[in-house]
Amino acid sequence: MATRLLQVLQFADVGIGATVSLPHQINVNGTPMTPDYVAADATGFEVDANAAEVTVTNNNAVVADVNVWVELKHSIPRQLGAAQTTSLAVRPFVAAAGGGGAGAQSSSYAMMGALDVSGFAPTQAGPAIFPWVPAGAVAPLAGAGLLLTVQPGSVVGISWATADGAVGSTGSLKVQVQIGSEGLSTLFGTVDEAHPNGAVHQNANIDTYVAADVLGIFVTASADFDPTGWGTFMFWVTVIEPQ
Repeated sequence: MATRLLQVLQFADVGIGATVSLPHQINVNGTPMTPDYVAADATGFEVDANAAEVTVTNNNAVVADVNVWVELKHSIPRQLGAAQTTSLAVRPFVAAAGGGGAGAQSSSYAMMGALDVSGFAPTQAGPAIFPWVPAGAVAPLAGAGLLLTVQPGSVVGISWATADGAVGSTGSLKVQVQIGSEGLSTLFGTVDEAHPNGAVHQNANIDTYVAADVLGIFVTASADFDPTGWGTFMFWVTVIEPQ
C-alpha cells in the first residue's frame, strides 16, 4: 500500500442515534496509522478514529450525512518543535463543525477541567465541574473549575479526552453542559471504552446562555457502570458568541 496522508470519508444516511464505521487508508509505507487531525463538515456527530477506521455517531434528531477529513502529519512537521516529539498530545484532534457567517460570530474554546471518575457509582449523577447541586445529585468535587460567561452566547460543542489512559470496559458516562441553575444542555456526549476521546457538536442558538451565567460539565453514569479501570478525564466546552 502506498503512503497516504490525507483522505475524506463520506458517511451517507446515518440513522438517528446510529453508529457507523468506515475503514480509512491513512498509512506510512503500508503501516496503518491513527490520524493526527479529524474534521467533520456537519454538526451533531460524535467522531472517533483509530489506525483502522473512522466511526461516527449521529446525535441529531434526523437522518443525516457527514463527510470526515482525516490527516496524518508528514514526517517533517511531525518533529513538532523537537526531533524526539513525534506525536500530538490529543490524537486524533477532532475539529468542531459549524459556526457563524461572515464574521458575525466568534467561537471561543474554553477548557473546563478534569474529573476522576474511578469513584463513580452506577446511575450516579453530579455536576463534576460545577458548584450548583440539583436535587438528588452528588456534591461537586473540591477545587473544581467553572466558566463565568461575559456576554450571551450558546453551547455548540463538548469534547473530552482521557488524561491518564485509564478507561473501564463496563458502562458509560453521559456528558452534558450545565447552564446556570436552569438545567442541562440538550447536547450530550457518551464516554465509554470505544470513545475515550471524542467530541459532539450542534448548531448555535439551541442551548443558549446569558451574560454572567456559569457553565460547567455535568456527568451521569449509566446503570451498568463499573468504576473499575476508569481514571481521569479532561472536559472542554465550545461556545459561540456574537461579536
